[in-house]
Amino acid sequence: MMARVTHTFLISMIGGLVTLVLPALEAAAIDYSSNAGATVGRVRVGEHPGFSRIVLDTTKKVKFKYETSPDGRTIAVELPNIKWSTKESHVLNHSKNIDRIEFVPSRSGSGTVLIEGKTAAGLKWVRTLSPHSKRGNRLVLDVASRASATLPAAGTFENNVVRDAATGKVASAPPAALPKSRKKASVAANSKNDEMQKHHEDLGTRKAQDRDAMANSGPKPYVAMKAGLVFASAGGLDLEDAAAPHTTDTSSVLVGGSFGAAVGVNWAGAGLPLRSEFEFTYRFKTTNSIDATNQATGVVQSGDLEIKSHNYMLNTYYDIDMGDSIAPYVGFGLGLSRNSVEVDTVLAGVPQNFTSDESTNLAWSLNAGASYFMTPDWALDFGYRYISLG
Repeated sequence: MMARVTHTFLISMIGGLVTLVLPALEAAAIDYSSNAGATVGRVRVGEHPGFSRIVLDTTKKVKFKYETSPDGRTIAVELPNIKWSTKESHVLNHSKNIDRIEFVPSRSGSGTVLIEGKTAAGLKWVRTLSPHSKRGNRLVLDVASRASATLPAAGTFENNVVRDAATGKVASAPPAALPKSRKKASVAANSKNDEMQKHHEDLGTRKAQDRDAMANSGPKPYVAMKAGLVFASAGGLDLEDAAAPHTTDTSSVLVGGSFGAAVGVNWAGAGLPLRSEFEFTYRFKTTNSIDATNQATGVVQSGDLEIKSHNYMLNTYYDIDMGDSIAPYVGFGLGLSRNSVEVDTVLAGVPQNFTSDESTNLAWSLNAGASYFMTPDWALDFGYRYISLG
């Protein structure tokens, strides 16, 4: 009798262990050979209500396994047999849930993506997207606070199915197919929803990455080309003449244009929303109408003033984060201006020519505008500058 009870107990215990362990073993036995040749070529991050979305652009659909640290601050996504061909470190200063994304390569050629949360976090949803329009394959990871995360702390991902690493049970799978009676009526709605979802994803990830994905691994150098229209303010200058000095008043009109270039450093990657640059600007020769008053006789001569200048400025800009692809800024510049001036007047119908003069003066400027990021590395800048040429 005792032998029978012992035998029954052992059979029951072994059966229970098999029931618990077998699904986990099946989940752990995923064949990752299909990942061979896959490459991650880009990382994009977007902010959505309640979660942050990470999109990995891949050359093919991939499988992976993941686990979360006990404190929930780090999610480790292991990508077997996958190559990584983009930047390995992304600091996300403006994400609500993610502090940093880091790829750690392994000796075998694979690697692990470490997602470091600002607080305890977890995965809310995971899926792959097939190529569409200009987008290729994408792996989408939605990261949320631990309280609102819906997927287990550790699991495997294969064919859009997440399995709990501990139990092997399905934790997330694509929605079941619609009944035939509903398919026809739902096609238009689903198509519209898919289009809106894709539009929202593309816009959200592109706009947020302008601020976040650009902040990768420290200060980032840049080059800028600049062109603009010059509005001359009313002013005056003194003219030296052999007979008598003159005081002139200039008009306030649109006088021409300018062209320049700058090299600088964006400090956003170091946690500072600042840019500093050295700028050279050439202000084309332009003409203003003037009235020149003889300081001895009071006689007024009308005429023209031609001026051109070369400006060498050190500028600092403060970028205002709007969480979008548009980034307003304000700035200040200090430098030198090399000015060339020539004055021609008419006195009693006789042209009077004052000798051309050049001078180097201290220059300063106040700047304001906005940058529109077409991509993380290309932006159009529209701004206004007040500059004093000395």
